Amino acid sequence: MVKAILKGDKTQTRRIVKQQPEQHHTAMCPATVLDGSGKFGYLYHAIDTKDNLFVKCPYGQKDDVLYVRETWLPFDKSHIVDGQKYAYKADSTADSESEEIRQDYIKAGYNYRWRSSLHMPKEAARLWLQIETVRIERLQDISQDDAFEEGVDWLKCPIRMDLPGSFYDYKAGYKDLWGSINGADSWNENPYVWVVTFKKIDKPNLEENA
Repeated sequence: MVKAILKGDKTQTRRIVKQQPEQHHTAMCPATVLDGSGKFGYLYHAIDTKDNLFVKCPYGQKDDVLYVRETWLPFDKSHIVDGQKYAYKADSTADSESEEIRQDYIKAGYNYRWRSSLHMPKEAARLWLQIETVRIERLQDISQDDAFEEGVDWLKCPIRMDLPGSFYDYKAGYKDLWGSINGADSWNENPYVWVVTFKKIDKPNLEENA
């Protein structure tokens, strides 16, 4: 997915809404319609009831700036080449400059091993995103266009001659991707998901925003 964002192929992400509505929540609307809170509402079948449920997206709101954590490693200050302070596993192809530098350092005896994305500091991040929209929908309601915007690899998508504008079934490809991440039966559960659309932006000045 990091590679897809780098190429500009991925501009959406979906995450399961942790507080799923119960059966008696029969309608859904943005709470911004009600109170401007940026939340989404699961409405009870009666209009005036305290059983309405409102949840706010934990991944941010419109115009928020996010950074992507990825598998990485820092270079020692005495071995920085052309200002390159970090290497990223997503770049580690045989002919990539980042990987060549890493391998050269390892051969020279330096312990440059990949580090978990969980431990990446903000300063090392190279991918910065700005949220454009946030909404909630059922997982299986994803469209072909949105599945494409999720960065699905078209080479892994089945071919369908009946789809308008494309031979590739991006939705089927996304179904397989979702199952590989969330479990084989997760697609059939059809949960409500956060849909966050974003655009790639230049790295902000961290000192100014500190």
